[in-house]
Amino acid sequence: MKTKKLPIILILLCFTALLAIAQTLDEFEQWKKQEQEQFQQFKDERDKAFTEFLKKQWREMQLMQGLVPDEKPKPVKAPVYTPPSDTPKEPIPDDSKIIKKIPIPKPPPEVQPELKKPVPDAWEKGKTLNFTFFDAPLTVHYDETLKAPFGNEINKETISAFWEALSRSNYDGFITQAQYYRKQMKLNDWGYCLLLHKIGENIYQGDQNSSYMFVWFMLSKSGYMAKIGYYQDKVYLLLPSANTLYGASYFTYGDDSNRFYAVSLDKSKQVVKTLYTYDGTYPGADKLIDLTVDSSPNIRNVVVSKRLTFNYKDKDYVLPVKFNKNAVDFFEDYPQTNLEVYFDAPLSPEASLSLLTELRPLIEGKSEVEAVNILLRFVQTAFSYEVDQEQFGREKVLFPEESLFYNYSDCEDRSVLFAYLVRKLVGLEVIGLDFPGHIATGVRFNTDVTGDYVMYQNQKYIICDPTYINANIGMCMPQFKNASLSVIRINR
Repeated sequence: MKTKKLPIILILLCFTALLAIAQTLDEFEQWKKQEQEQFQQFKDERDKAFTEFLKKQWREMQLMQGLVPDEKPKPVKAPVYTPPSDTPKEPIPDDSKIIKKIPIPKPPPEVQPELKKPVPDAWEKGKTLNFTFFDAPLTVHYDETLKAPFGNEINKETISAFWEALSRSNYDGFITQAQYYRKQMKLNDWGYCLLLHKIGENIYQGDQNSSYMFVWFMLSKSGYMAKIGYYQDKVYLLLPSANTLYGASYFTYGDDSNRFYAVSLDKSKQVVKTLYTYDGTYPGADKLIDLTVDSSPNIRNVVVSKRLTFNYKDKDYVLPVKFNKNAVDFFEDYPQTNLEVYFDAPLSPEASLSLLTELRPLIEGKSEVEAVNILLRFVQTAFSYEVDQEQFGREKVLFPEESLFYNYSDCEDRSVLFAYLVRKLVGLEVIGLDFPGHIATGVRFNTDVTGDYVMYQNQKYIICDPTYINANIGMCMPQFKNASLSVIRINR
């Protein structure tokens, strides 16, 4: 009898437990719904307040016409080192550390990056937009109310109405998709701005004023500090940055130390002297745009081959290298910024594997001094020298990937590439040396090496100049031997 009662008791216990779980889940769903409603109410109230705020007094701002990184011009031609006639024929003793096995990165996949669509959700019910971003085909779905009518008249009332219209749309679903693609393509903050602008251009059929307003709204909703300004018939996107943007018009006001730069996302030159804008920014949007490049953009693989030649100790070398043209395209109109950004930037997986694989056999088994001299001669002579104004008609610092693509480079471009190679192949610490009108590098060897040097943080860094053709380590250009300089710290 007791045996028969046991299953009944177990069933009752299980049923009671299931009821308790169901009640708990129901309570959780009610709590979740209540929290969502409260959060939506908070967003609605915040947007309502900001919409009213935008209708109030805007102020006229006078903009500064862009910072210049270095007033002194660079050398028009790269100087060539000629050894003195009394240079001893016997090599200088070299007791620096011998380089053993050098690790090489794994080969990247040969297939195109698979940019999958974001996980389907309720927002997929919106309008479908197919477009290309640096030749990569993408698809997003968006609420049709995101396409708010802006009209031809630009003033604080129409801008306020634009914000109000977009704030009533299902923008959360769109941001989810944009940030998904951002992660897939390894885009930094600037890449995210470009992605939003490309989508805005497609939604608003090329209208730049509406596209910039769209980016302003989406950046603010993504937590970035952003402002909008206007003058006559043109709208300007105003962004503060964690870095300096050279050549971009900007303003500051009050106690705010942030410079708000008038940025261009459509390749046009933003020349603005006066505009109208508002005080403050959208509540909770406090992130600054950061131009740091942590990884090469993974948008689309367009692998291009090139042969680089150089001579070292009367021997000619030919290096077939590959690089990702899509990464070059991404950096083509990158804002000119602090040199640290370029020194810290990596090569694409394709370029890194190709270049390091070709150079490794040339320096394995060599001393640190010999290895660095080989890399120095490679950068000095494999690339022709030309200043930016001659090649681009403007100042443009090249990322390492770009130096492999363009036929010419100048002092900072060569220093950036050389520093990358020394760190990756020899494993030595490198700093950038910023002279008036010139950039070189300093390398910290593991043994005491003779030559021109600088002291930084109680460490000796031997001057290595990738622009001083045929000069070895420890040879500073004569005109800079006693010049003042600042150190560019390389973080990785």
